[in-house]
Amino acid sequence: MDQKFLLRKVQFFKFAMRKLILLIFSGLIFIALFVVPKNIQAACTGNTKCAPYSGGHCWWEESMYYTVGCTASPQCEGNPCNKAICLVSDTCAYVCNPGATTCGPCSKTCGGGISLCTNGCSSWNVNCNTQACPPPGCLCGNWVDGACGVGLCGSSERQQTRTCVPAACAAETQCVVDPTCTLPSSCTVDLLPATATTSVGSSVTLTASVTVGSGTVDQVNFTSANTGILTVSPASDSTVTYQTQATGVAIGSTTVSTEVIMGGVSTCADSAGLGGGTVVNVTSAGPWWQVIDADITTNGSITSSIPGTCALPGCNPLFDLVGPGGYPGVPAYGGTASFSTGTVSTIGWLANTLSLTSNNRQYAYAWFKRLIPSDVTMNEITSPSIDGTELSSGGTASGGYYYYRYDGSSGLDLTINTDASLGTRKVILLVDGADLNLNARINFTKGQGFFMAFVGKTLLGAKGNINVSSTLGGGVTPHLEGLYEADGAFHSGAGTTQLYIRGSVAAYGGMNLERNLTDNSATPAEVFEYAPDLIFTYPYKLRERRIFWQEVAP
Repeated sequence: MDQKFLLRKVQFFKFAMRKLILLIFSGLIFIALFVVPKNIQAACTGNTKCAPYSGGHCWWEESMYYTVGCTASPQCEGNPCNKAICLVSDTCAYVCNPGATTCGPCSKTCGGGISLCTNGCSSWNVNCNTQACPPPGCLCGNWVDGACGVGLCGSSERQQTRTCVPAACAAETQCVVDPTCTLPSSCTVDLLPATATTSVGSSVTLTASVTVGSGTVDQVNFTSANTGILTVSPASDSTVTYQTQATGVAIGSTTVSTEVIMGGVSTCADSAGLGGGTVVNVTSAGPWWQVIDADITTNGSITSSIPGTCALPGCNPLFDLVGPGGYPGVPAYGGTASFSTGTVSTIGWLANTLSLTSNNRQYAYAWFKRLIPSDVTMNEITSPSIDGTELSSGGTASGGYYYYRYDGSSGLDLTINTDASLGTRKVILLVDGADLNLNARINFTKGQGFFMAFVGKTLLGAKGNINVSSTLGGGVTPHLEGLYEADGAFHSGAGTTQLYIRGSVAAYGGMNLERNLTDNSATPAEVFEYAPDLIFTYPYKLRERRIFWQEVAP
């Protein structure tokens, strides 16, 4: 045999043996590195820490245990959340920047695919996806195994649709916002106030306070739980601020609910079923007053809360009615004028003006008293309590009129206890430094009789009031007729029946209308009717005297 051939054979044999020994040695190293000790496998019971190897973790996948200790490769970091950081499987496992707070430039490829960085807990892992980039229109956050996933629009925290860019989809941060995505509509609503009170025929405003999370409000609906007690109008409002008027129909209590419609769907609500809504208490209609063919003059405000239940033919929802002359009066005020659901009159006469009383003459008690001539016989009233017959009979007349005077220097007020039926008798009553209490009717024949009472204050500015008894009222005829002037205030009396006055009332201390009927829905608590016949029966001696100078021929 050729010597060179044998030498080559021996060298090949040695080389083969060395290769074999190297392969065996390498295999032993491979086995030493990847054969998991049984005690570690036994300790791996799910996704928990593997004692006694400090920092080691295990991962459960397809009924197999994969355990990596701290000295293994790749190295695992300690995890305070007790969750596996390192995924050891037959596909791919890699730790990216252990302990880093951001993912960093991880770009490990795996089977030709693209790596995605995901947050494990305190460190960042890289799980390689062996599939290609998702097709256009896929949601990056929902891309699984190369197909579009089903879920929310991108991140559940931001609720945005993200469409991946095919050329550069290595990380979710490279996704762009898809303008075609419509965010889910969301809102909250609170109907205010939480409780409200109105009366029969009157209304209260309810407001829906809407806070929009996303989307656009189509409209806000309002619903009354009991339309027999309360109605709402409008039932829907599409204009900010969203409001409705809740109107009382009958005495009782009910709840108004509201819901917000967004994108044609009821999105949020505030209702009794949700422990919300507005509880509205409906009481009886409040008191109001009315005048007939009468002018009203005040430097303050004129207010008459005419209820919505007042309607023709049984009730006329006007403040100033047309009188026998065919026209209503002219209310004049200096503050504000309000007639609730009613209106001022058929013509609408209403004057907002101030009367400069400091520059004008006041037609008070002292002025009328000075007009009385000295030749008038004054019938003195000596008792603070009289019957109406003391005015309707007896006494001495002066020029066809009976003048009565009561002196309040004793500190006692004058009270008329029984009806004064004057007929064609003409009576003028002066009350000096006291109040006048009217407990009974004062009436006379229309166009023939006459009555006037003017009440003055004391020198210290006290008294001078006219007080009507709360028991005086009811029926359809006037309870008091004539002209009534008070340097103090006029009190209509806190009664529950209507007070009807035909004539005129002037009070420099204010008009206190105190009546409140059991049912105010169609009846005014006080009615004042102008009496034009009193102009013709007014005493000539109490008219203002004017002197005219005129040159005459000798």
